[in-house]
Amino acid sequence: MNFSEKLSAARKAKGLSQEELAEKIEVSRQAISKWENGIAQPETANILKLCEILEVSPNELFCYEEKASATEENKKPKPGKKFLIIMAIIMLFAVYLVWANENNIGTQRVKSIPFTIASYSHSLVREECSEDFLAVKIVFSPEKHKDGYSYSLSVFNDEFSPDSTTVWKSEAFFDPETKTCTATIFVPKVGESQVVAFVSNGRISGTNLFCWIKCFGENEYKLRLLGESYE
Repeated sequence: MNFSEKLSAARKAKGLSQEELAEKIEVSRQAISKWENGIAQPETANILKLCEILEVSPNELFCYEEKASATEENKKPKPGKKFLIIMAIIMLFAVYLVWANENNIGTQRVKSIPFTIASYSHSLVREECSEDFLAVKIVFSPEKHKDGYSYSLSVFNDEFSPDSTTVWKSEAFFDPETKTCTATIFVPKVGESQVVAFVSNGRISGTNLFCWIKCFGENEYKLRLLGESYE
């Protein structure tokens, strides 16, 4: 609302006619009419009288507070082009991260190393066998070896170790020339032992249920793979 509208509203709120207000301010009714129609504005002395009679402040009559608010709003710093460009880049990067995570691209979503064995061989190491254990040398070729990979073999035997703890663990040494891993494991002469191969790069690991080994006779054994039976 402008001055003329505010003056008219304030006068009516006090229940005064233009003529009554003019009489109190000691001006003509026509002067009041011109003020309310926006044709003219009162002098400073009359403004003070209007404020006193109508019980309003000059700020209320002349919308100073609204103008001041608009000025303050205009003074607020607006984001520059550089800021908008940076924000756009951040938003695009966030969208990319969501997309990459959903599609498993460039993330650590893979929790284990795929580990398959291309070929293997095994033999009994008679001089290292004991009363309770068979010593079996196993040589295997990892299908996809990478620099930094380390390998090991672990033996589990529920009859020998009912709490399913590891009976034996042996590091498998990788030969870069033959691209094979070699380890000697010790297998209990009771029940059936499970041999599990492990690979690690220091951050994540992978496993392979390698084989089962069962003792037959004093220093004799048989080995079977998953899905196979002892011959």
